[in-house]
Amino acid sequence: KCKEKRKNVAKLYRYYPYPSDRMAMLWNLLALDDACVVEYGPPGTLHFALGLLGSLLDTDFASRYSVSPMDENDVVMGDMSQLRAAVLEIDANQKPQHIFLLASSISAMIGADLEGLRFALQDEIHAQLHILDSGGFKGGAKTGTEYFYEVLAEIVRDNQDLKVLATPVPKTYQVLGASADHFRLASDLNELQRLLKSGLDPQLKGSFSVGGSIKALQEPASIN
Repeated sequence: KCKEKRKNVAKLYRYYPYPSDRMAMLWNLLALDDACVVEYGPPGTLHFALGLLGSLLDTDFASRYSVSPMDENDVVMGDMSQLRAAVLEIDANQKPQHIFLLASSISAMIGADLEGLRFALQDEIHAQLHILDSGGFKGGAKTGTEYFYEVLAEIVRDNQDLKVLATPVPKTYQVLGASADHFRLASDLNELQRLLKSGLDPQLKGSFSVGGSIKALQEPASIN
């Protein structure tokens, strides 16, 4: 009976838990060169996220990922002064084009008003502020990746220059849907570039989200 019980317990720990939508948004966002992420949550969220992201991303993402610590004033009183200070510091020192405020599970549960903070801060900083407030409660990694691309499309649509879009650069292309969690992503991208070069000889402008940037996505290509 003891042996049978041990087998049943082992089944519970055989596989890692399926990533949440929050983790999918993190690894897609941090693959973009011109995006910084500020997560509103306890420091432990940064420690665990870095472990997974380090195995997925082959970029210097750590400098673009910060966590604004939460204490009892944040949780009980709704004080977000530390988060505000973190956004101002990142905008002044790193000067990113885009800053994403990401809700952790704790800040999502207490209903932190990230949208209100975005409204108050947007005119004070250079970067564009964007809010992702699911906290990992809206589904799995597939849901998070789909939502990330919807947000990315809205950002590009709101910032596009119609005059530029009317004159796409010839013989260039962009790869859409290249997320860090895809199996053999690097080799697939290399093979795709080899095939296109042998047939059409175009230039790769960016692969999204891995190997891309929001700025590059806004620049038109002749092949998508």
